[in-house]
Amino acid sequence: MFKRSLALVLVYVCLVPCATAQSDQKRARETAKIRDKIIKCANKRPYPFSELKLRNGTKLAGNIYSPTDYKFTVEEIPSHRLEEIRYENVSSVWCGDFTARMNRRALLLPLLFLGIYVAVKAAL
Repeated sequence: MFKRSLALVLVYVCLVPCATAQSDQKRARETAKIRDKIIKCANKRPYPFSELKLRNGTKLAGNIYSPTDYKFTVEEIPSHRLEEIRYENVSSVWCGDFTARMNRRALLLPLLFLGIYVAVKAAL
């Protein structure tokens, strides 16, 4: 019984640090990918608009400025509040052109009204 318990303890002591080291390496790779994407996003002009999802579950939308090796600054829209965020706190990032996005939305609204109008006409 003692040998079996000792063997289980030794296996646990050997495997747990390996598993945590692998998860740390995986998180470091994910952080590096996010950092590269944010730096690429910040270099877009004229407006580096992005939507960020943080690891704590909150979402931010705004412009990215001054990325460094460890953190970057986001100007939140519509409050225009500046917030510094570390790369490891970001779980996902989406970068896009704000004006193109608003133009797509502006196109969808008339199409929606046209669809409603056609549906009402067909029902009468």
